[in-house]
Amino acid sequence: MFRLVADITELNIDQVKLPKIPGLGMLMKLPNKQKISMIVSVLNAQKGQFLPKWQEAVNQKWGQLQLLDYQVEQPGDGSCLARIRIDVGNADYDKAIDSVIPHVFQEKDAHTVLGGDYAGSGNLQEVMQFMHNAPTAAKKEFYIVKTLSVEKETIARNFENSAASQGAVLRIGSLRFFLKQS
Repeated sequence: MFRLVADITELNIDQVKLPKIPGLGMLMKLPNKQKISMIVSVLNAQKGQFLPKWQEAVNQKWGQLQLLDYQVEQPGDGSCLARIRIDVGNADYDKAIDSVIPHVFQEKDAHTVLGGDYAGSGNLQEVMQFMHNAPTAAKKEFYIVKTLSVEKETIARNFENSAASQGAVLRIGSLRFFLKQS
């Protein structure tokens, strides 16, 4: 199991075309900080509604990663506008290697990700085969999380670009991945 933590430093959804939901129009008229506060409250209060939708989106994009839980907060120290924590587990790591690694891995980072045990070239297919041949599920998970950690800047920019394509302004100040004990 691993955890993703994203610190959002800027979020503006004023130009996003949102569905017709009662009360949403009033929300859009609030100042941004109040708007974010209400969104945080709703996300946390309605986990049963949002987690399955997020799971479906993750499955379509990334494959076999199970979202176990999430928490959204607004730190009082002003370090970021909002912090999202997502716990991921119970993955089929071979399928995760096949679906996640091709989207984020950069050949130049092969030895950083795989360490001294890897003597290959950095070619994507070769790296993925090395990961598949890891002796344990825990080692495969380590390679996935290490890849995500090394490529976190690229991943953050991908999230920001995806938000921009929907009319939102999103800036991720920090993106971190941690292995967790199950």
